[in-house]
Amino acid sequence: MNWKNKVNLIALIAMCLTPWPRANAETTAGAPPRQAAAVDPSQVFTPLALPKEDLVGLAGGDKRLCRIGEALTGLKTVKLCAQEVHILGNAPFAAAAEPSAVVIDEQKPQAVVKAAMVAEYVYVLFASLDLGKASPAQLTILREDGVPTRVKWAPGEAIAECVGKMERKLEPKEDRGLETRIAFEGQAKDGTPVRIFITRWRNDNQWFSLTDLKFKLLEPKSRFVLLGVSGRRRVTHQRNGVNRHKSP
Repeated sequence: MNWKNKVNLIALIAMCLTPWPRANAETTAGAPPRQAAAVDPSQVFTPLALPKEDLVGLAGGDKRLCRIGEALTGLKTVKLCAQEVHILGNAPFAAAAEPSAVVIDEQKPQAVVKAAMVAEYVYVLFASLDLGKASPAQLTILREDGVPTRVKWAPGEAIAECVGKMERKLEPKEDRGLETRIAFEGQAKDGTPVRIFITRWRNDNQWFSLTDLKFKLLEPKSRFVLLGVSGRRRVTHQRNGVNRHKSP
């Protein structure tokens, strides 16, 4: 499908959805799930597939993982370029039949998501459990230029506990290269508040394709629950042989 059709599809989705709130609001007990998102029609998104061999279902087993799965059950999906996706935090993420994730923990301390895309921004949808004072995980972004970029999620700045009451708002620091917000708020069956975060990372050299996104656990007792990855690039218009870009 060419870029014009992609833009038309994204514009249609944007018209049907509410805007993404900027605030890192606290979860309110009893509030309905919030799936706030509107996709910018001037952008082309690429939802990436998580590695199938690492995916685990979020039902049964660990109680808090189960609560995340319960809160996400029933999310609406839309079709984007023949792919079923959820729209969360202004970005589309590949949808599965049942809530599933790559759980990066002591048993599975690393995971690699194949990118093979040009992107100005990368969006990471995740949940986090058992946080300490240090960053629980690191993301290494690899590009064709051979220059790796490493970013970490610092508690209180770019990451917080996702199950139970949120004790404080996030206070992001722009120089860390990550901007994290709440993408979804809901409840498990027993009423426990659950929130899902989305992190946006800006690529400072978008002319080179991204090749791999490597997630690595830093704190053995913590768990980083990877729910989705999506890339976004600007639409290029060509007039009289000159490329013109729409800014984000």
